[in-house]
Amino acid sequence: MREPVYALLDAVFVGRGVPRTVNGERIRFPAPWCRYYPATYEQTMHRFLVRSCRPGTAVVDGGAHIGLFTVAMARAVGPRGWVLAFEPTPGTREVLTRTVGLNDVGARVSVRPEGLAGATGRMTLHVGQTEGSNSNSLVAAAMEGSTEQVPTVALDDLLPTMPAQLSCIKLDIEGAEIDALLGAEVLLETFHPALCIGVHPRMLRAGGREPSELRDLLLDHGYTLLDGTRSCPTELFNGDDLFDFQAVHDLSS
Repeated sequence: MREPVYALLDAVFVGRGVPRTVNGERIRFPAPWCRYYPATYEQTMHRFLVRSCRPGTAVVDGGAHIGLFTVAMARAVGPRGWVLAFEPTPGTREVLTRTVGLNDVGARVSVRPEGLAGATGRMTLHVGQTEGSNSNSLVAAAMEGSTEQVPTVALDDLLPTMPAQLSCIKLDIEGAEIDALLGAEVLLETFHPALCIGVHPRMLRAGGREPSELRDLLLDHGYTLLDGTRSCPTELFNGDDLFDFQAVHDLSS
């Protein structure tokens, strides 16, 4: 029954996507994906991104999925800004591209096929069985599904083509977050962007990393780690549960 319902929704909204309000922000999604997010979803991340993506700057959405945060970031940087939205899963990237277009921000968003990594090249992407899964990863772990070869890029390799000040990086890349930051150390030192990072401890450990390495890496680069409005507790990096944190650079360091 789903396909006829989605076709009806497309007809009702004249192919312009189904409008939803998520975290108080109005956004249009392709009909099959219009109920993917609840009305409130990772509100702390949403607020931080909107505040940190400064008008007229470049920003990075690593693990853009179907585009909720990509659209929010594009609206925050405005018509003179630029969003690099990375989504290596082909089917998901098609939905992302559609979401970007439905929300009239395509002129300021570059949808990229690469996974973020420590080096530019190719790697194996591990894809879950569920269509549109948000847990696909460059890290090999116990996951039922398929694999495919995808391009990867180190963000530092994009520095020569970076058209503006880089104000913010969001990473939600299922265990590859440390490697992605190791591939962006020049950008971190050059621009001191605000960071919003989803941490997947079990996936990090499956890839031979420890969450504490992520904390230490950012502290070494002069960042202050936050959990909302408070300092990020050290014990978060010692557990197994998923968590998000934010980081801002201490310019006095």
